[in-house]
Amino acid sequence: DNNEIIRKLFSQDASVTIEDAISLLPDKCQKVFRLSYLEGKTHKEIADLFGLSVSTVDNHIFKALKFLRGHLSKEMFSLVVSVCMLKFFS
Repeated sequence: DNNEIIRKLFSQDASVTIEDAISLLPDKCQKVFRLSYLEGKTHKEIADLFGLSVSTVDNHIFKALKFLRGHLSKEMFSLVVSVCMLKFFS
């Protein structure tokens, strides 16, 4: 049905928009964000992986979220956080 097609198109469009925004992050910040929010790694695991302190990982994630909040619409940013939380808790 048409509603399902529209939902799929929006979902694909949203994914592209979100991915484009994430790809604009500095390299290390992008990697830390992906590992934390998309792969569900703990801050300690990421810190150990890159030889960083946990507070440095926290700073990278804070910077990534601040950047994404500024570059995505409120709805898109909410979608990012929601999707990340679903992946994290599933």
